[in-house]
Formats: sequence, structure tokens, C-alpha cells
Amino acid sequence: PVLGGRPVTVTLLAYREAPQLRVVELRDIEETLLPEKQKVLCTTVECGQCMVGATVNTTIRLHNQGGEARFWLLSEEDWCFSSVQNVSNYNVIKLPPFFISPSYFTVNKGGIIDINIKFCPETYGLQVEKLYVVCDNCSFRELELIGDAFLYEDYFITIEDVPKTFQIDIEDDINAEYYLDL
Repeated sequence: PVLGGRPVTVTLLAYREAPQLRVVELRDIEETLLPEKQKVLCTTVECGQCMVGATVNTTIRLHNQGGEARFWLLSEEDWCFSSVQNVSNYNVIKLPPFFISPSYFTVNKGGIIDINIKFCPETYGLQVEKLYVVCDNCSFRELELIGDAFLYEDYFITIEDVPKTFQIDIEDDINAEYYLDL
């Protein structure tokens, strides 16, 4: 305060343009523009089908059409208990059977970032995990990751046994009843 002066109250108003994330889905490195997903960040990410023990990679490309912002991906457990346990030193969030990276990122206005999701099922059936996208402007969005795991079945591969109707050469087994022509 100035000597003999009166206190002055100054009201400050701060404004920051909110981020607006739009989604373009990329699957297995092939870019496919999906117009129906060109809306504000959807609530479901489908990782597709995968055989148990195999891996499917899905990339979600986020385009920020709003202001610059920082984002953090949290598991449902971390969100509920306000305790971050599932993030590795490599900026990967582990939600078996899903592994998501990066788990912390900044997107500038007009910027693009790819979120990589690895689906590695160890059991068969529909796999669902909740994920929270938290922004530094105190907003958040809930996402569901969905993948379908299946087991190998004998009927996946069939071989028709066609009697040999071609000339046998020296490399063929003349005693064989059937041949597999590949």
C-alpha cells in the first residue's frame, strides 16, 4: 500500500482456449480416415480381434483443433484412488491386456499426436478396460478399450484330400495316397 493510500482491488480474468481433440483411427500402420469418428474424442476404442498369445497394434491419431494442452492417461483404478501405479518409466500405461503410450503428452494448437495401443490377450473372450484422459484444464474424458481374444480351433485350417491326378516325379513319394500341392 502507498503511504496514506487506500487498498485497491484489481479483478483479473484469465482465458485459455480449450483443447478440442478430434480422432482419426489408424490400424496396423495403414491410415484409414473414418468420417464417423471425425468427431470429438469418442468414448470407445476398438482394438479388434486377436488370437490369445498374439498382438494387435492400434494407433489413434489425435488432432487438436483448440488451444495447447497437456494430457495424462490414467487407469480406472488410478483415477478412483488418486494414486498412479500403472505407468512405467517408458511413458507406457499398463492395463493388461492393453499397453498404451504415451501416457503423458502435450498437444499444441493444430498439433497431432499418435496414441499407440497394444492388445496382447492372455485369456480368450471380450476384454474391456476403462481409461481416463485428464487435461491440465481440469477436464477429463472416460474411454473404453475393447478387444476380442479367441483361441485357435482345429476348424480354422482345413485340408481337402484330393487323390493324386498328376504325374509323379522323382522327388515324390510313390507310396503316398495324397499330396499337398502348395
